[in-house]
Amino acid sequence: MAKRKKREEVDYYTRLAIAKYISEGKSIAETARIINRNYRVVYDELRKRSDENGQYNPVLAEEHAIESRSFTAEDIEKRRALSPKTKAYIEEKLALKWSPRQIASQIEVDTGVYISYPTIYRYIRKGLVHVNRERDLRYGGKKYTKSTEKRGKLDVGHRVIRYRPSKSK
Repeated sequence: MAKRKKREEVDYYTRLAIAKYISEGKSIAETARIINRNYRVVYDELRKRSDENGQYNPVLAEEHAIESRSFTAEDIEKRRALSPKTKAYIEEKLALKWSPRQIASQIEVDTGVYISYPTIYRYIRKGLVHVNRERDLRYGGKKYTKSTEKRGKLDVGHRVIRYRPSKSK
């Protein structure tokens, strides 16, 4: 399955153009064609950012967009906070030899909380989740070592040529 293309944000000048063409009576499809955007982008912008009377104001729409994009550090920390219930779930599954990837894929089904597997590794590294790395993690905290390239190289061993036995006659 192809990866979904990330949608470009609608900037202030695009919002001004949308307001201009819609106020002139152009349809959403015509407006989208003129500003070279997808129909759905214009439709969603009008649906999300119009006021309760259905009027689209690009200045208010821009303010609303900036407000919805900006999160304070407290908001981010609050979302990342580890609840006791989630902590107990992660520790229980780690004790059952589950990998953080397996836990991340199952935790939303079981508890309704989404946590990515890098976040679980971060909790382990910071000591927020108590785990015996050697016993509970599959690789026991060992570092991954990349194998060296073997193609195009002859494996002659570790002996120097002059110390090798001579060929039998």
